[in-house]
Amino acid sequence: MEKCYDEDMYCAGKFALDIIKKRTYPKGFVVGKRNKFVEEVFKECIGNTCGNVTTILSYLGVQTFPIAHFDMSEQGLKLTSDLKHYGADIRFVQNTPKGGTTLFECVHKRDKNTGDWIRAYRQFSPGSRFPKRKNLRGRDEAPAFLANLDFTPDVYFFDSPESGFRVLAEGLRQKGALVYFEPEGKVQEAKLIAAIRMSDVIKFSDEDSLTLTSAKTSQTSCLFRQWAVKVSASPFVEASGRRLPLCRMTTL
Repeated sequence: MEKCYDEDMYCAGKFALDIIKKRTYPKGFVVGKRNKFVEEVFKECIGNTCGNVTTILSYLGVQTFPIAHFDMSEQGLKLTSDLKHYGADIRFVQNTPKGGTTLFECVHKRDKNTGDWIRAYRQFSPGSRFPKRKNLRGRDEAPAFLANLDFTPDVYFFDSPESGFRVLAEGLRQKGALVYFEPEGKVQEAKLIAAIRMSDVIKFSDEDSLTLTSAKTSQTSCLFRQWAVKVSASPFVEASGRRLPLCRMTTL
């Protein structure tokens, strides 16, 4: 799609190759029995929060710059190919043997005990049953990245509060970028709080505000709620000298 916005955005965090599968049962399905099935891949494409934001905004005309380090597997190369296909600028994307590629599988199948259609999920990596990601190191790689930049984006988006992404957030915010944080999955509370405090815009759902951290007495939840009250009281918030429209988000 032709670029139709003036803004550009750096995107860092969690990318994955989404693999959508569906099971069919050629000989029928009997509740409580072990039924033979055929599993077909319906779709394979880039996903996860950062992958979705990067490609959707790029498709809509925003110039996005993903920051990622994938491996050399077929799936890792496809992630880079998908980013390029949807119009992202891949100058900050690497594929090397030391990179990491995570696969996110969703299988539509029948529940053994009820026969209802359900979805089963798992994350893994090529050649392993564990997910694998290669994040920027906060102590050296992220500062080096900032030092070598030849331009500052309008927006920096990140969904993971790991140290390297927080270093980028702090450095780019000092340079004038708007920092947008959308936390994804459970993380350590101290990291989450640090990321919240250095962000201009935080996107979350009311439901997720209580599940992002496993702490029972959560300072994080309090911070989220205070922010939600502020946002709900006014349709705008001042961030890095800009007046931005905001709305509260709820899970659909």
